[in-house]
Amino acid sequence: MQHVFMGAFVLAVVVQCVTVLVLLLQLWRFLKRNGPEPRALSGSDVLSGAALFGGSMTVAQWLASTWAEASWSDTLLFTAVFAIATAGCMAWTRRAGHPRLQHVLLLLPIVFGALAGASGATF
Repeated sequence: MQHVFMGAFVLAVVVQCVTVLVLLLQLWRFLKRNGPEPRALSGSDVLSGAALFGGSMTVAQWLASTWAEASWSDTLLFTAVFAIATAGCMAWTRRAGHPRLQHVLLLLPIVFGALAGASGATF
């Protein structure tokens, strides 16, 4: 289970890097050329992703008795990466006009949080 989670984490890091790159590009256009406001991330999407991932990881760690091995810094790192990746995907589906896909995307942080907590994923 831990290898599956680490593979998903690597994918989330890639999505996070792309999201941050798009955000910086949009911010540069906004500041230099008076372009449209940056829309690569929404604060509420980041908070939703963080709460869903962090909450499910914490509950799964408690239920799987891996709480003793849990590191708060690893939990915070995983939560931040999956929150930004979720928010980036949510913003993309919002612009593409796929509202049903947004509901599915909100399940991903819950599933990966539970997988991380149950497997006792740490660095």
